[in-house]
Amino acid sequence: MLLLSSAVMFAGCGSGSVETDTTEQKDTDEVAVSKSEGITVTDLEGNTIELGAPPKRIIPFSAGDLETIYALGGEAVGRPVIRGEIPEHFADIPEIGTSNEINIEKVTSLDPDLVIAHPQLNADQIPVLEELGIDILLTGAGTIEEIKTSINLVGKVLQKEEEAKGLTAEVDEKIDSVKENTTEQLRTLIIFGVPGSWMVALPTSLTGNMLEAVGGYNIAKDYPKLERFPQYAQLDTEKILEADPKLILLITPGDSEKAKESLSKEMEKNPTWKSVAAVESGNIVSLPNELFGASPGAKVNESLDYLQEVIQSIDNEEK
Repeated sequence: MLLLSSAVMFAGCGSGSVETDTTEQKDTDEVAVSKSEGITVTDLEGNTIELGAPPKRIIPFSAGDLETIYALGGEAVGRPVIRGEIPEHFADIPEIGTSNEINIEKVTSLDPDLVIAHPQLNADQIPVLEELGIDILLTGAGTIEEIKTSINLVGKVLQKEEEAKGLTAEVDEKIDSVKENTTEQLRTLIIFGVPGSWMVALPTSLTGNMLEAVGGYNIAKDYPKLERFPQYAQLDTEKILEADPKLILLITPGDSEKAKESLSKEMEKNPTWKSVAAVESGNIVSLPNELFGASPGAKVNESLDYLQEVIQSIDNEEK
């Protein structure tokens, strides 16, 4: 359960207490960016960060923020461990641990002038960094809108505002394009967790938000949220059988194939699952970690494309 707790935060706890509209208004009207006077921004947790100049030695603690930095034309002096194939332009950047297990000694040895961290995932490291006098920008997105806000924040810090506006405009265009190609909503269940401990993702989770954006219908939309993890609900096979989803999406912080194999074995032992449409037709899709394990940052359009292709393929099978 300790592993699962860390995994849940990694998969998009986001900054639930932040009103996106307010943050975006601050981005537009209140955030001062001046080469002569320094840079002042307000992060997703409402903290004000004042920088004397654009940071030169940045370390993002998440792969999504790393993608955003490079998409805006910036660079990083350290990065988290990346699952799967590592892009060539990231290969030579020193690793500073996994996103939820940061090596502070390695971070400090790289002498950063700005760290981009997640408020929940890196809660233990943030006080240490503050004591060391390292500037911290807190991101972590729980919705597509908050991903856009994070992109704009990083753009202001790097003084790449126009590039950031271009990226967020592409996200808006993608959403509009997806809506135009969406017909009947596909009944979908999103399962998150590790072997032996599974939960159901609600629409308020990041993947749940993406699912609705591409025309999926989350059958768990009315499930009672868990007190500790309000973006998730308890897995209830009876309710799932009643809703009869045609597609099951699986997200795990670990090995996706092993997780899918484990979940399939658990389903085989429970006769209730055998009557669920998605299980009968074999429509159980394991989502890639790099696009759904946490906020994908500037790669959000790739996440949306992936989900849309999955849904369209199932729709075509039904027809």
